[in-house]
Amino acid sequence: NPPAGGIRNHGFLKRSERKRVSSEISLGSTLFLSSPRKRESRKSDIIKVMAIKYVALQVLAWATDFFRSWYAGGFQAFSGAFIRFLKALDRVFALRVSAKNILKPMYQDRSIIGYFFGFIFRLVRIVIASVVYLALGAMFIFAFIVWSLIPPYFLVKALNINVYSLL
Repeated sequence: NPPAGGIRNHGFLKRSERKRVSSEISLGSTLFLSSPRKRESRKSDIIKVMAIKYVALQVLAWATDFFRSWYAGGFQAFSGAFIRFLKALDRVFALRVSAKNILKPMYQDRSIIGYFFGFIFRLVRIVIASVVYLALGAMFIFAFIVWSLIPPYFLVKALNINVYSLL
């Protein structure tokens, strides 16, 4: 028979210590079962612990969902908006088409002047489009960084943490 309390393996203890531990476990369990007042107190303690654990797990689940939707969802929204904006701008600047046809003549004029002006106009168009795309990319990255810092900012303000003292 295993000792009371469900402890089955006392292999690391000497025989005399095993008997002592087994008797203490069975003595404790009989005390617990024999006293209704202690049993009610123990039940209320267990219920309190379970309630605290439940609330803590719910807060953790809420915080996890919030940060997942804030950061992953925010990144997805920002990147999707940025890609849609670049696609709309590509209709104006035609970066892909200009890069693909940079060595072709302008307006199908196969003379040296057509090749020269085609290369120059497309090169200027590619440079301008690249500068505009990089500036807009930097603006979107800055906006996402500001978006990412909103929750920590309000957390620091709510907890009244002096950030400068931590530096």
